[in-house]
Amino acid sequence: MAAIRSSESRFLEDVFNHVALPPRLPGRQDVNIPTIERNLVDRFLEATSKLFPGTSDNGVSSLRSSLETARRVNLNGRLTKASLITAFSSLNYTDFVLIHVGQQNAALIIRREKSSTHGDEVLFESFEASPMSENVLAAKGALQWYFPGNAVAIPLSDFDNPRFQEELALFLEKASTESIKQFAAHIVKAVSLTYESRDTVDPTVVTSMLMTILEVIGRRVFPTLLRKNVGDDVSWNNGAAPWRRCPFWLWLGAIKVQAFDVLPAFSASHRLRSRHPFLENEKDTVAISLAVEYEQLLSRSRPVLAQSVSSATEQIRATWEAMKKAIQRPVFLLPQRVNDFFLQLRFSREYLEQVLNSAQFHSLARSNYIQSLPQAYRHAARSTKPSTVFANRYFFLSDEEIEIEQELIKIPTPLLASDCKQKCLDISKTIENYLNQVGASYDFNPEQKSVMLLTVMELWVAMDSSAIKAFGVLKDYNVGFPVNILDVLQISRQKDMHRLQKIRTHIQMREKACKYPKLTIFRNVQKGCFAERYYEESTENHALHELHELIEDDAERSRKEKEQELQTKSLEYEEIARELIVAKCTRVVNGSRGMTSHDDDDVCRHCQLLFWKSNCTIRVHEHPLPADLAQAKATIFELACPESLLAYREATWRILDTLGLSDPLPGDNPRILLRNYKRLVPYATRRRLDSFCLASTSKSLKITHYTVVPLPTSLEAVCKPNGLHLNYFDIRLELWPGQLYQKPSFAHHCRIQIPSTSPFAMFNSSSSFDADSMGPSSYDIVASQTKCPPGTNVHEFIAFQTLFAGKARRWPQLLVELGSSNINFSTDAATSLVHFLALQAGPGQADNDIGVIYAVFEDTRFCEKLMSQLDQRLEAISTNWRDTNSMESLITIGLRVFELCNRVTEKAIIFLEKARKITNNWVATLRSEAQQATDADTALRCSKYALSAALLCRRTFAIYLEEDRDLDPAALQCFIQSSVTLQVIGENPNNLTQTVKNSLVRDLKMASQLKQIILLAIQSNEVTLVASVTGFWHGGKGSLSSEAVCVEYLSKPDDRWIQIEFVANSHVQKQVIHFNFLEGHLLVMGKPVGKLPAEWAKSKVVQFLFGSQNLLAFPSHLTGMSYMLAVTMNGHQIHLGRRKDDDFIVKACFFDSILELIPTSIFGTGDEFDLPADLFHECVHWLDLKTGIIEIRPHRSLWISKAGNWRLHIRSGQATTPKLTLVDPHSTAFKLVAAKFYFFEWKRFITVYQPKSIGSRLTVQLRRLELLFFVNQRGLLECSQLRAEIDPDQDAGTWYGLRSKLVLRDVAKKRDPFTGHVFSVPLRQRSIIVPMGDVKTEISGPHVIVTVLNNADYGKYVINDVLGRLDCAAEPRLL
Repeated sequence: MAAIRSSESRFLEDVFNHVALPPRLPGRQDVNIPTIERNLVDRFLEATSKLFPGTSDNGVSSLRSSLETARRVNLNGRLTKASLITAFSSLNYTDFVLIHVGQQNAALIIRREKSSTHGDEVLFESFEASPMSENVLAAKGALQWYFPGNAVAIPLSDFDNPRFQEELALFLEKASTESIKQFAAHIVKAVSLTYESRDTVDPTVVTSMLMTILEVIGRRVFPTLLRKNVGDDVSWNNGAAPWRRCPFWLWLGAIKVQAFDVLPAFSASHRLRSRHPFLENEKDTVAISLAVEYEQLLSRSRPVLAQSVSSATEQIRATWEAMKKAIQRPVFLLPQRVNDFFLQLRFSREYLEQVLNSAQFHSLARSNYIQSLPQAYRHAARSTKPSTVFANRYFFLSDEEIEIEQELIKIPTPLLASDCKQKCLDISKTIENYLNQVGASYDFNPEQKSVMLLTVMELWVAMDSSAIKAFGVLKDYNVGFPVNILDVLQISRQKDMHRLQKIRTHIQMREKACKYPKLTIFRNVQKGCFAERYYEESTENHALHELHELIEDDAERSRKEKEQELQTKSLEYEEIARELIVAKCTRVVNGSRGMTSHDDDDVCRHCQLLFWKSNCTIRVHEHPLPADLAQAKATIFELACPESLLAYREATWRILDTLGLSDPLPGDNPRILLRNYKRLVPYATRRRLDSFCLASTSKSLKITHYTVVPLPTSLEAVCKPNGLHLNYFDIRLELWPGQLYQKPSFAHHCRIQIPSTSPFAMFNSSSSFDADSMGPSSYDIVASQTKCPPGTNVHEFIAFQTLFAGKARRWPQLLVELGSSNINFSTDAATSLVHFLALQAGPGQADNDIGVIYAVFEDTRFCEKLMSQLDQRLEAISTNWRDTNSMESLITIGLRVFELCNRVTEKAIIFLEKARKITNNWVATLRSEAQQATDADTALRCSKYALSAALLCRRTFAIYLEEDRDLDPAALQCFIQSSVTLQVIGENPNNLTQTVKNSLVRDLKMASQLKQIILLAIQSNEVTLVASVTGFWHGGKGSLSSEAVCVEYLSKPDDRWIQIEFVANSHVQKQVIHFNFLEGHLLVMGKPVGKLPAEWAKSKVVQFLFGSQNLLAFPSHLTGMSYMLAVTMNGHQIHLGRRKDDDFIVKACFFDSILELIPTSIFGTGDEFDLPADLFHECVHWLDLKTGIIEIRPHRSLWISKAGNWRLHIRSGQATTPKLTLVDPHSTAFKLVAAKFYFFEWKRFITVYQPKSIGSRLTVQLRRLELLFFVNQRGLLECSQLRAEIDPDQDAGTWYGLRSKLVLRDVAKKRDPFTGHVFSVPLRQRSIIVPMGDVKTEISGPHVIVTVLNNADYGKYVINDVLGRLDCAAEPRLL
């Protein structure tokens, strides 16, 4: 954590910013500029003392005296008359006076000089104090600045005139405290010039006006110009004013050079001392006359400089040695053998002993009572079963849509205006609630999106009809919806096509009746807009006029009050200014750092008056209403508009913007919303927070820094017109409706959706295949043959486009293609095309409600031919369960014929029932294939086909939506079997492809509408129900020897559940089944049958053991366990359960042993652990509940027991293999070993063990780095792979601060000639090994600490003492 800086250090940083101009600068102006200026002068004075020590030279004294005068004159950033007169009277030939006129951004240098022509004169030199911000920002580097900017000389006699000095001092005092607005920066705000206080001021008052006056009594002179490169910057970040470099520092540099060049008292030696850093480089190139001066100066300064350098060097050396010693890695000697192998198991022992010894710990969560199973399942499913959440969402939306449709049929349009207004409010709330409920549920689903659009537009028609009666002005404006906007909808039912035609008729009627067909109520605020006409012509506009008059009266009253306030404050300002003229400053400079004190205990009256004068300000007055009359009327309308009209506008605009616009580009954010404008908030008669509202593209003066104007000022500068420029703005989409040129359309919701993997995906982006297009022309189709994708039949490519061309010929062309072999209907692209063509509503037709596209369905012969082709294709695919795409297209067309052609309805029903039987057979076959699959891929593939087949089978039940038909037992059995199959497969709806997800949504909404029909069929055929559901439970074995005695239909909120109880007998215990007849959920004893529930399958332990494998499960027979997996892993029978703390547990029955999987987390984390990472990372720990031994198996062979695996004996506390014994990670020996590898390898990845063989030595394994160390005869760790040992001297002579390095020295193997033992001898060659990972650095004292993280790789670098460098391979990893 950074240390808290003192005020002195913060002030020093502020001064440093102005001196050095570092890259990182503050974002706002310093608040202590006067103190910084004094400090800079003091430091300059101190520098002259050190540069010219002990000298009494007049030149140095003159410079110091001038700087002291500048500090007194410019005290606290202001000039005072008294200090100026004192400075003028004491001016001599050697000194000068530096004056900073802060408010005018100007500076003056005044000095005396003697001219041979004009005698004694006083020279005035003026220049700009700080450059304009615009120039600073435009400069690529430093600015070139010439000093002075202007110069005038006047006779000394005139300057010595006391009256002249008094008037000049008074002028400069006022100029330094008063800002003259005419010369300040300005900006246009609210159609008027406004004072800009953040930019620099034009110095004209001093550089032009004052200098011109002086020139009248003197003469203009042209001194030699000094050019200086000036560095400056403008840094602004959320500050009232930007940071600018202190002008004082810029002047001091120029004054130093000018003083040395101009003032006669300075010798050549003084000039050389000011350039001391450059003398050593210049002494050999200067003229002979200066060589002696150079050498004398250098000879005097060398001893002083040498002493300073020597002292600094010694301090640095001592600090450096201490730092090196502190960061050097310690190396301790190690024993070759250890005897204490007991594992403390600080983190895991308690858990393990509880598993073995505590009977309470084995107790598992009780099952819920059978009577509460559906509720418990429903509550759990909210967070753990996505399919239930998914289904409930669409069940709810289906119920909402049906309720809205029925309500609109029941309630007629009211006759009274008051009733119409209330109806507008009610319907607008219904539209808003419905759209919020739908949200993104129908995105990328054109069929259901069309249902939503139809529902919303039907609500809008009812609302619009009431709004016209309530507000007659509305009928003169276009509604904003084109007549053909609904032609693109994909409608599957005939009754919905009738609803669509009614909406289309209403829009046509509104379009014919409007006076301004090109204007809507959403256009920009201008003359003739809806808000203005309502203000002028509405029968209820009296309230608007009264509000307008009230606002104008209040505005005029507040303006007069502001005028009176300005007069009062101006008088106060003038009184302060008069008193300031005669008041004298009692503050004097004290100390070397610019601190100030008083000559008595009283407050300085002069400074107090200056403070009051600088803070004399007045806030601007802004008129509350815009000056433009149309905008003012629109503002009044927005404040007092009837709530029902606003609700109508908001609901209509929401339909247009969220549904009718395709990816509109957001506009610029408004400066302020009208409802947030404080001047008008009290006048608002309602508090609706609509998305569509008035907003301004410009700020109000009240929320800018221009709201305060410094005195003196004029009434025009204080009383300003309104600064708002109002237009309509949509908060939701962040756009300006008046700037939109896009025509509203629903086509982007109903585009054809060809899969991206299809060669026909190119048509997704083709404008000819847009939902609202007429399709490609015949010429375009023929010409496109060259664009046929590779591998695609050109005849299919042409036929695909031909089907999309035209509207009236669509169905005859489809009949042609069904009878030909041009198009492969088994592809996803063909299915998408058929679905799009078969459902699109198309243009309307005057003589029927079904439109142009479906007029051909009135031809009976056409319909019969179409059914004949469908039947032939159905026969062809009846045994091919893979051809779900063709089946989808055939059922889609069959349902269309059923809906639209009454003369062949029976044939269509027969066809759909035939398709139902075929798809039901597919479901049974695929379910059997999935259960018999030996690999996960085959099971997954069969499950996906079974899901599609089940959805197709259920889709055929749409015929029961149109007629009052009963389900026969065979149809009921098909429905139940398909429903259960959907849940047994157990796919997460969020993981399905978009096409399958759309089919599932359609199926759920259909099932919701069939709820009562299905329930009545089940109540009439309970035998069919029992036979259907028991077939899924363990292959139906549960029902062979048991008899259902009770079927109960549960009440709300579980009214979709049916409970079936079976009688217990000698073979089977009592069993209870719960069945959800809409979704297909099947529970046996409270547990789902079939696929392992998603909550269990997604648990960490199941994912760790089985990954994403498709797991089938049955209730477990093992005491306390919930599920037994159908698969057996290498003789391990797997059981799953949960403890009271909701932890998942896994047990395996292996021969006569029961193994429990121990979670890895109990052995510790990070650098606190019971077992090294080699024994728990990517390992599984099976605890034998009988022997108390944990076998540690690698994850790759987790189902295979091996004799060579590590085994942890809990009771004896040792971990062993047949040849090795583990050293406890908490032992002293392990800690000594780990200390040698700090920051080189993580402690948890170090494994220390003792081999059991006689004469073996303590061994350290770094498995990630493939390194093995052992303790040699010298007590050091030696590595066989690197043929080196850890060097006791860890100082490598380089890379100080790199604490991840490990210094090694090479060893050579030798054999003892007497004993024959092999031993190692250290050599001189040393090397460094360093991890190869991410680098982290941190400051540590005078140096940095570098840590390289170990990512299981390292590099080796050889220390070359001869050349003084590190040698390594081209790639250090290649050892």
